[in-house]
Amino acid sequence: MNLAQYLAGQQDLYKEFAELVEGILEASIRGNRQLRLQQVQSRAKNPASLKGKLEKAGLLESNAIEDDIKDLAGCRLIFYTNSDVAAFLSSGILQEQFKVDWERTKFHHPVPMASEKPRLFISNNFVVELKEELAQRPEFERFRGIRCEVQVQTILNHAWSEMEHDILYKRPRLEGFGGRLMSDIDERMQKIMRDYLIPAGYEFQKVVNDFERLSSGKALFDEAPLLAIQNCQNNNELHERLTSFNQHVLPHFDDLEAVQNDVRKTVLAAMMAAQSRKAKPIDTSYGQLEGHTTDQLMSLVADILDRFRYLGEEGVINTFDAICILYDSATSDNQRKRLISSAKNLSEHSLAVWQQAGGPVVESILVERIHALDLNRIVASKAVVLEVLGQVLRPEVRGSSSTYNTFTIKAGAVTPSDLLVNVRSAAIDILLSVFRAATSDKEKKVVLQKLSEASRTPTMGNYSNALLAIALNDTARIVRFLTEVSAEQSYILLEEFEHHCLWHYRRSNSLPPSMAQDQEVARARDGLNQAILAFRDRVNTDQRFVIFKTLVGYQTVFPPAWEGGDFDIHGIDEYRKMEIAKLVDQVSEKTAEEWLQIITICANTSSDDRATFPSFCLFLEQLGKTKPEIVLCYLDRLDNELTNFLSSMLLGLEQSGLKEAAIKQIWTWIGEGKYARQVIRYCEFASTLDLSLQEEALQVAIRADDEVGIFHAIRASVARYKDAPDNMTELVFLPALRYLTDRGRHEWINAVWPRSENQALFSSLAPEQEDEVLASMVICPHIDYDAEQILQAIAAQSPEKVIDFFEKRVAYEKGLQSSHGYEEIPYKFQDLRETLQQIPELLVAKVRKWFASDNELFAYRGGRMIAAVFPEPEDQLLKPLHELAGTGKPDDVEFVIEVLKNYQGQIVLHDLFKDLIEALPEDSPLMGEISVVLDSVGVVNGEFGHVETYLRKKDEIKPWLEDPREKVRAFAHSQTLSLERQIADEQRRAEQGLELRKRNYGE
Repeated sequence: MNLAQYLAGQQDLYKEFAELVEGILEASIRGNRQLRLQQVQSRAKNPASLKGKLEKAGLLESNAIEDDIKDLAGCRLIFYTNSDVAAFLSSGILQEQFKVDWERTKFHHPVPMASEKPRLFISNNFVVELKEELAQRPEFERFRGIRCEVQVQTILNHAWSEMEHDILYKRPRLEGFGGRLMSDIDERMQKIMRDYLIPAGYEFQKVVNDFERLSSGKALFDEAPLLAIQNCQNNNELHERLTSFNQHVLPHFDDLEAVQNDVRKTVLAAMMAAQSRKAKPIDTSYGQLEGHTTDQLMSLVADILDRFRYLGEEGVINTFDAICILYDSATSDNQRKRLISSAKNLSEHSLAVWQQAGGPVVESILVERIHALDLNRIVASKAVVLEVLGQVLRPEVRGSSSTYNTFTIKAGAVTPSDLLVNVRSAAIDILLSVFRAATSDKEKKVVLQKLSEASRTPTMGNYSNALLAIALNDTARIVRFLTEVSAEQSYILLEEFEHHCLWHYRRSNSLPPSMAQDQEVARARDGLNQAILAFRDRVNTDQRFVIFKTLVGYQTVFPPAWEGGDFDIHGIDEYRKMEIAKLVDQVSEKTAEEWLQIITICANTSSDDRATFPSFCLFLEQLGKTKPEIVLCYLDRLDNELTNFLSSMLLGLEQSGLKEAAIKQIWTWIGEGKYARQVIRYCEFASTLDLSLQEEALQVAIRADDEVGIFHAIRASVARYKDAPDNMTELVFLPALRYLTDRGRHEWINAVWPRSENQALFSSLAPEQEDEVLASMVICPHIDYDAEQILQAIAAQSPEKVIDFFEKRVAYEKGLQSSHGYEEIPYKFQDLRETLQQIPELLVAKVRKWFASDNELFAYRGGRMIAAVFPEPEDQLLKPLHELAGTGKPDDVEFVIEVLKNYQGQIVLHDLFKDLIEALPEDSPLMGEISVVLDSVGVVNGEFGHVETYLRKKDEIKPWLEDPREKVRAFAHSQTLSLERQIADEQRRAEQGLELRKRNYGE
């Protein structure tokens, strides 16, 4: 069609088509209640305007103006706000009703990173035509192949566009006349958009957002939300009600203090009722989803309670009481953790509260409330009470502030005052009462940890001498209390507290002059020193305590430590060894009974820290070596805890003159089925390995289902492999491995590696043994460093088996009912990577077979295997991928594309992508997959990170437009247009998010 034909009658056809598009879109939009359309306009292009546009483009003689000019038919959708436009674009209406010509579609949005003076025209311009099913209808057949440009704008952008079109777009030809004035007009138009209309659009958006929030809240408010929460019959409904109430109703109460009690009472009762209900699945059109749990409900209720915590004295007290009630009824650790967080939020020294109240007023209210409770009630809510009192004793005040792009944490020292001293004193009183009521060391340690807050000084910023004096005085008080009750405490507790006392003693005697010379600080320091030395002298009069702390624990304070700071860790170690030697000398036939009691006390110390008993083990070994007769007599009188240290005694006896008697006793135990675990531990460290003893002890452990003993056995077999390389694997390692594998236990992996020297056992496995080890590792949730070291040892001999091993893990993961917590392939390898990189062809060939058998989510399974070995697409990997791409087979090409999805379209891959494009038919759906891979960006920084990345990708693909291959050039053209749309879209999204955040949070 040429211009004359358009003027002779085709203009009417385009006008009719534009009106048809207008009607279809308006009906669809009006039928969607989520969309707010201001108006729709349509037109066929004005002949004069068309002629001018053709003349300007040098196309007046064109016979295909329908291809040259994309807006012969035009329709404009005008919405109120930016979010209205975004909602329409995401609704999919255009794609549902029409066929979109993405090659001609263009999104207009100024992108400062792409141009110093970007044009401020803002519009999403789609080019559409009728879908085939609609074009087939007789009444629409005349519109087949006709295109219409659909512009989507806000009303403000529309106003500017109309003005720009009339003034700037239709500007007269100016040659030597009016150029300066026209330039001023152009600049003023840019200023209107930049300084007024764009900001006004964001202001309108803010108004609409706020009004919608208000309307949503008012609608819920009118429905009696508290009654609705109270009447919920299942936890899914309750979750929805609480969420809506917290987000849309609570923030808009004009007098929140007036309703706090009703709200608190309602949500408390609702949560208590919810605890007795089971989670109910949520039915959806896609099947059932997991129902909301009581953990999720508790988090919502706690969020609501947090809103009331500072609403007067009543708010503080009632919030504390509510937290205690909920904590008592909590049914999971997650619930308890969330409530402890609320207790912390309530009781911490808040900068905002201090600025308003002038001191620890909230803390004073809380301490008075706790003091009014009887001890039984305090103990019942102990975790909450301890958290509150610990926060009260902290010496820092904290707060925060934020703007749209910053979050500032503020911290400083609390200001000393009489109220602060009294509040801390009352808090310490309560904690000491709780300590007295505690029945275990574990409980007492928690209390002491909270009391330690009273001894701290602020970790950030300066603090006054007066605050230091308060901390020193409170510390002295705590030390005096522990001195009074020291006779009732366990040795391990006294040992740890003596260590803390030494630290305080050294700190108080090394104060800077400005503090040490202050009279108030000096008095407090002297009082603390006196209290500490009194505690030290009191507890060390008990000789059994002195023996205990020499043998047990790692925080022992020896006498030289009080004399100066030169007594370092090496000095402590030497001193301890000398003291152990002295203690061994004290053991005789006369004192053997007393020493058995001491040894038993030491062995019964409760601790999960491995650093607690090395000295005790050394003592027992030395005792067995130098006093074997006494230790042999002890062997028949061991209690359950002392048997855990039997291996140390045996190691000592092995070095004595009674070795044969000890070995005879060991075999007697094995014959009786006793002490297998301890014997296995002995075999691991014995100077001479007895493989038959190790094998028999393992069999006893297997018959007794002693998993701990079997773990020891598998570790011992790896540690002692070089002492019996011919038989260790078959006689000990594999039987232990089979037992653990049958029971689904994989923890042996982490147990064996630290004891494996130079990968000896795993490097020496026979082929069938390799298979067995690899099969046992399939169930391991994560391939961590220890597991990888085992795989590395096997891969050195059989790399293909390690690759197959990961294929089995992929299959295993798919068969799990829930794969949460199972990672079939790590995101990266360490040492194993170097080994597998030596065989890229084998790796690619093996993983290619995975793809042939199962290509579901392959990029995140098999593709990730290759990416874990080759984090970067190196030349040795690209070679086999190029070969596959060169086959032109669709499956091979698809496999290569799936692998490349892990590399974010890096430029080093461009030649390979071009080969893929050349190998595919132009209409292949895999072309779209290649486009997606080239578009992928990985991690970006900042609001405009995607814009920056897409601009870079656009520059990177620009040379493709000069490629000699036509299909490559065509793909590059299409990809460039797609990137331009994404750049404009991401610029718009980022700007809107940034501007709305400014309006929500301030600058």
